[in-house]
Amino acid sequence: MKDRRSRPRFKLDIEVNSGTNIGASVKNLAVGGICIITDQPLQKGNTINLVLTMPDASKITVKAYVLWSLEMDRSHYENGLDFRIISIRDVRSLKKFLN
Repeated sequence: MKDRRSRPRFKLDIEVNSGTNIGASVKNLAVGGICIITDQPLQKGNTINLVLTMPDASKITVKAYVLWSLEMDRSHYENGLDFRIISIRDVRSLKKFLN
Protein backbone atom coordinates (compact mmCIF):
# COMPACT_ATOMS: atom_id res chain seq x y z
CA MET A 1 0.00 0.00 0.00
CA LYS A 2 1.31 3.45 -0.93
CA ASP A 3 2.18 5.80 1.94
CA ARG A 4 -0.24 8.76 1.59
CA ARG A 5 1.25 11.01 4.26
CA SER A 6 1.91 14.57 3.17
CA ARG A 7 5.05 14.73 5.32
CA PRO A 8 7.57 12.01 6.07
CA ARG A 9 7.74 10.41 9.50
CA PHE A 10 11.06 10.25 11.32
CA LYS A 11 12.51 8.00 13.97
CA LEU A 12 13.57 10.12 16.93
CA ASP A 13 14.89 9.17 20.32
CA ILE A 14 12.97 10.83 23.12
CA GLU A 15 13.34 11.04 26.87
CA VAL A 16 10.16 11.66 28.82
CA ASN A 17 10.37 12.68 32.46
CA SER A 18 7.34 13.17 34.66
CA GLY A 19 9.18 12.63 37.91
CA THR A 20 10.78 9.44 36.59
CA ASN A 21 11.97 8.54 33.10
CA ILE A 22 9.33 6.86 30.93
CA GLY A 23 9.95 4.79 27.80
CA ALA A 24 8.43 6.51 24.76
CA SER A 25 8.49 6.66 20.97
CA VAL A 26 7.34 9.47 18.68
CA LYS A 27 4.21 8.90 16.60
CA ASN A 28 4.12 12.38 15.07
CA LEU A 29 5.72 15.73 15.63
CA ALA A 30 4.85 19.35 14.87
CA VAL A 31 6.30 22.70 15.93
CA GLY A 32 3.60 23.11 18.57
CA GLY A 33 3.33 19.60 19.93
CA ILE A 34 3.91 15.88 19.72
CA CYS A 35 2.09 12.58 19.91
CA ILE A 36 4.05 9.88 21.74
CA ILE A 37 3.50 6.21 22.51
CA THR A 38 4.35 5.20 26.08
CA ASP A 39 4.18 2.03 28.13
CA GLN A 40 2.15 3.80 30.82
CA PRO A 41 -0.48 6.54 30.61
CA LEU A 42 0.45 10.15 31.15
CA GLN A 43 -1.86 12.14 33.42
CA LYS A 44 -3.96 14.68 31.53
CA GLY A 45 -3.15 18.19 32.77
CA ASN A 46 0.38 17.34 33.93
CA THR A 47 3.44 19.19 32.67
CA ILE A 48 6.36 16.96 31.72
CA ASN A 49 9.91 17.42 30.44
CA LEU A 50 10.92 16.06 27.04
CA VAL A 51 14.33 15.77 25.41
CA LEU A 52 14.22 15.03 21.68
CA THR A 53 17.39 13.73 20.06
CA MET A 54 17.35 14.88 16.45
CA PRO A 55 18.94 12.94 13.55
CA ASP A 56 21.98 15.26 13.63
CA ALA A 57 22.42 14.31 17.34
CA SER A 58 21.36 17.76 18.56
CA LYS A 59 18.98 17.84 21.51
CA ILE A 60 15.75 19.82 21.84
CA THR A 61 14.43 20.34 25.36
CA VAL A 62 10.75 21.06 25.86
CA LYS A 63 8.32 21.44 28.74
CA ALA A 64 5.03 19.99 27.49
CA TYR A 65 1.44 19.86 28.74
CA VAL A 66 -0.45 16.55 28.51
CA LEU A 67 -3.66 17.19 26.55
CA TRP A 68 -4.88 13.59 26.39
CA SER A 69 -3.91 9.95 26.87
CA LEU A 70 -5.64 6.99 25.20
CA GLU A 71 -5.09 3.30 25.89
CA MET A 72 -4.13 1.46 22.68
CA ASP A 73 -3.77 -1.92 24.38
CA ARG A 74 -2.80 -3.09 27.86
CA SER A 75 0.80 -1.95 27.51
CA HIS A 76 0.73 1.01 25.09
CA TYR A 77 -0.76 4.48 25.41
CA GLU A 78 -1.01 7.25 22.84
CA ASN A 79 -0.48 10.71 24.37
CA GLY A 80 -1.05 14.16 22.87
CA LEU A 81 1.24 16.87 24.22
CA ASP A 82 1.29 20.63 23.66
CA PHE A 83 4.67 22.36 23.82
CA ARG A 84 4.56 25.06 26.51
CA ILE A 85 8.19 26.09 27.09
CA ILE A 86 10.75 25.75 24.30
CA SER A 87 13.66 28.05 23.47
CA ILE A 88 13.68 30.13 20.30
CA ARG A 89 16.80 28.24 19.20
CA ASP A 90 15.01 24.92 19.64
CA VAL A 91 11.92 26.17 17.77
CA ARG A 92 14.19 27.14 14.86
CA SER A 93 15.89 23.72 14.93
CA LEU A 94 12.53 21.96 14.99
CA LYS A 95 11.18 24.05 12.09
CA LYS A 96 14.31 23.35 10.05
CA PHE A 97 13.95 19.62 10.71
CA LEU A 98 10.24 19.54 9.83
CA ASN A 99 10.59 21.47 6.55
